[in-house]
Amino acid sequence: MRRLTSVFGGAAEPPKGGNPDSNTLISDMTTVICLDDYHSLDRTGRKEKGVTALDPRANDFDLMYEQVKALKSGIAVEKPIYNHVTGLLDAPELIQPPKILVIEGLHPM
Repeated sequence: MRRLTSVFGGAAEPPKGGNPDSNTLISDMTTVICLDDYHSLDRTGRKEKGVTALDPRANDFDLMYEQVKALKSGIAVEKPIYNHVTGLLDAPELIQPPKILVIEGLHPM
């Protein structure tokens, strides 16, 4: 994703002043949103419920839809963060609408 965003200009980095473990990448023209951030269950919660991260019951697709729609409409969102290091759901981060929005993950397919 870093290479893809560099095609459109600027180095891709996590949001300034935000969580260093963020999955979001922001460059001059693009924002990459990792759909893993829309997990509704942390690692322990998935284990307790006997589901994987790919199970629709472990994801908040409604929130994902609403936030992508808002960003496309020019509205900033407080996007959740799934922390791959700890397996926990971290505090959300403010994402401003970009010129180019890249959605990374398996679920859009």
